[in-house]
Amino acid sequence: MTNAGVQGAVVFLFVRDYLLLIQRSEQMNSHKGQLAFIGGHVDAGDTDVMATAKREFTEETHRKTDDIQFLGRLPAVKTMRSKDIVPILAYLDTEPTTFIDEIKSNGEWDEAILVNYQYLMDQDFWTHGKAYSKRDDYSILFRTLSVNKIITSAHNQRDFYVLWGATARMIWNFHHKFWSKL
Repeated sequence: MTNAGVQGAVVFLFVRDYLLLIQRSEQMNSHKGQLAFIGGHVDAGDTDVMATAKREFTEETHRKTDDIQFLGRLPAVKTMRSKDIVPILAYLDTEPTTFIDEIKSNGEWDEAILVNYQYLMDQDFWTHGKAYSKRDDYSILFRTLSVNKIITSAHNQRDFYVLWGATARMIWNFHHKFWSKL
């Protein structure tokens, strides 16, 4: 599991039946306010993408990873900026509301969000689109999330959130390539 050709890793964490997302801080240089997974760029000292994911999780949540089961690497997703990001599948068996209260942001995210996976994957709420650039076409997925259907840290609560981009693609790929096959 080397980092060759990979620019980053994210933690694709299930907390029981809920998937963890964050709303990135409006103060970040990139992807301001977007829903994402916890994660980030590979550092020179990271031995592999699993190490990157664990390091980023601890840095961004102020929480150790000892009780998290890291299950493995999912296929990389290429972002619109042509960066390969690897999701690391993980599971935590703890009460979701307890978990959301335990984690604290390092400033990179404003809100933590737990989305029930069954609700998240209701196909009626997903929309597909296309983006075009000088280099190629890029298929984009969109999914709205209603606040009355999620567990949130509620610092900046709104009526809904929009999930899209590489994060949505990672979820879509996981569901259609792995979950639906179970």
